[in-house]
Amino acid sequence: MGRWEPNARGRLAQAALTLYAEQGFEQTTAAEIAKRAGLTERTFFRHFADKREVLFSGTDSLRGSPRGCHRGRTVGRDSDGCGERGAPGHGRHD
Repeated sequence: MGRWEPNARGRLAQAALTLYAEQGFEQTTAAEIAKRAGLTERTFFRHFADKREVLFSGTDSLRGSPRGCHRGRTVGRDSDGCGERGAPGHGRHD
């Protein structure tokens, strides 16, 4: 795989998870992850601060609470696209 191929971040994440499963987290280096993905170590660090971040990179979307999405909304309205009108946890009080 060449460096110019798309989805470098995804390839790095997949390579990291595969290596973690094969040889363990502690034994895996950023250089090994990059090599397995067909990229350079420098590219790894452009996408991730360290090898731990690979494990938690998808959690940013989980940080906000479902209620926080609906602050200031009228109950039952879905003007902000956070959820379906009347769905439990989406502005409707059961």
